[in-house]
Amino acid sequence: MLTTKCLVTIMELKKTSQLNKTNDQLTNVISNKSVDKLVLDVYIKTISIKANINGSNKSNEYFIDSNDNKLYKYNANGTNPHLANGNFLIAICNQSNYINRAFKVSDGNMLEVCTFFDGTNLKLIVKGDEICTEGTLILTDDYKIFVRIGNTWFGK
Repeated sequence: MLTTKCLVTIMELKKTSQLNKTNDQLTNVISNKSVDKLVLDVYIKTISIKANINGSNKSNEYFIDSNDNKLYKYNANGTNPHLANGNFLIAICNQSNYINRAFKVSDGNMLEVCTFFDGTNLKLIVKGDEICTEGTLILTDDYKIFVRIGNTWFGK
């Protein structure tokens, strides 16, 4: 039975096209002998949100205050707005210049990022372009490993 460590190593070997040249290394992996460590690229994981300008007091609504350009969120009753924190992809907005842009938000301050993993729609975006390469192996900032197999991302 393949262990997770073995699967990750095999996928990385496939990714770097070394599988034909490393039969000895592959044998070591299957027999649980130590091999070179695997280094993964770490990506910010975002969640997709709807964030309109100035909001409308809806339950759990995100909104951008036009006065200070900070991201806020209303509570479950649609009252008491508080500054948002986290990593967000604005999927829906009443201002087109915010749509499909990702932000790292700390105390409402929005810092745009162009390289991220959209955890809601399972898309890897690097410098504004979607990466769809089969065998791509990544680690997200919430310590989850994702691998691209075929047209789908699988995470653990």
